[in-house]
Amino acid sequence: MLLQNNINAYEPFLHEWSTNENCSLSPEDLRVIDTYKKINFKINFFSLFRSFKQKKRIQTIVAKLIWDYQKFKEWVITNFVFSILKLIRDNSFNNFFLHLPLDYLSLPYELKNKLKLLKIKTVYEIFENYNEEDFYKTSTFNHVVAFEITLKKLSTINN
Repeated sequence: MLLQNNINAYEPFLHEWSTNENCSLSPEDLRVIDTYKKINFKINFFSLFRSFKQKKRIQTIVAKLIWDYQKFKEWVITNFVFSILKLIRDNSFNNFFLHLPLDYLSLPYELKNKLKLLKIKTVYEIFENYNEEDFYKTSTFNHVVAFEITLKKLSTINN
């Protein structure tokens, strides 16, 4: 259960995070995680006969996930800021992009709704109302993750 909860905190960015230089998971750790994900974290009778070594491996992976979590959050927040900056750059032809109400922006409906979760009316308010520490708060971080997940889904649809 501890392994599953810690892995879930990294979803759906685990693959991208695993290639980040700050990720301490080894290729073997990733194989173990993938195996447990495939069996939906259910342990069968035969796995009970596995050695103490397997249990230690899981404990090590959980410790690495916990250790890396702050760096992971930093990475997600940085990606979010760059995503917002990319939206600004891509819409630079519109001089009012930063200050237009979200509903008037030519963005997908899903992205606008995720931005609204941050309780902002314009893109500019992200920079005006939030400081770095705010993004680390659980509720705000969850909204950042929701935005990034939506952006990721939309980019795979469009590619």
